Amino acid sequence: MLTSELSKETFMSHVAFEINEQLSERERRELEQVLPGLAQSLIQLNRAKRRENYERLLEMFLGDVQPRPLDVQRARLQAAARERVLNGAEWLSPAEIAAHGNLGQANPHATVGRWKQQGRVFSIRHGMRELYPRYVLDNNFEPIPAVAEVIRVLRGYSAQGLASWFESTSSFLGGQRPREVLAAEPERVIAAARDAVEAEENLG
Repeated sequence: MLTSELSKETFMSHVAFEINEQLSERERRELEQVLPGLAQSLIQLNRAKRRENYERLLEMFLGDVQPRPLDVQRARLQAAARERVLNGAEWLSPAEIAAHGNLGQANPHATVGRWKQQGRVFSIRHGMRELYPRYVLDNNFEPIPAVAEVIRVLRGYSAQGLASWFESTSSFLGGQRPREVLAAEPERVIAAARDAVEAEENLG
């Protein structure tokens, strides 16, 4: 799972670690009293900085073109959806998959890349890294067979679209997410994928 923000508890634990024995008991108590407010302020500053960086990225791509409010809103929704996908599940690099599985260390990218070419797994890009969802792999860190059929059924979906589908709750699955059901009931997930395609076709 990827974490995009420093939590208050994590911040406070880091600061507490830095408190050395030179501080008196009174000084430590006073510092502990102000830490929660300081942590909250830094978290808010971090969120504001992320929003600023996002606006700068839009400006860089659009130049002098002024985006419509709807375009900006759509971009923000897409960014939020991507963040939910990344934070909702565990994501692994080919090297991490090789470390857990029995792929060897020579060229794990080749093995995992071959799985992807064969349509047995999918990946998304995050920065400079290519990441694969843990839920498409079994206990031996090899592709769950049903994943290939889901990818085939949802062949019109992008990699991000596939990841969003697996992360979204499904009425067909009783409100569960496909990734939550995949290992135990793969056939139900395949049926849910077919149902999703049929629903889209009926909508035109």
